[in-house]
Amino acid sequence: MNEAKLENSRWIGKNYEVLAKKYNRKWIAVIDKQVVACGNSLNKLRKEVERKFGEKAKEAAFEWICDIKVPPWGE
Repeated sequence: MNEAKLENSRWIGKNYEVLAKKYNRKWIAVIDKQVVACGNSLNKLRKEVERKFGEKAKEAAFEWICDIKVPPWGE
C-alpha cells in the first residue's frame, strides 16, 4: 500500500463517526483526505474513481461506511 493510500485510510478511521452520518451504508472513495465519490457498488465506484482521477486513483482508499457498531473480535 502506498503512503498516500495509507494516509487516506487513516483519515477515514479518524473521521468514521462523521462519515457514518453522511454516507451510512455506502462505499466511499477518499483521495487527499476528502471524500471524492460514494456509491452502492464497490466495483462501480472503483471504475468511476479511475475514470475521473487517472493515476491519482492509486492513492484512493475505499471503505464501506455503516453506523451499526460491531464489537471487536474476541469480546
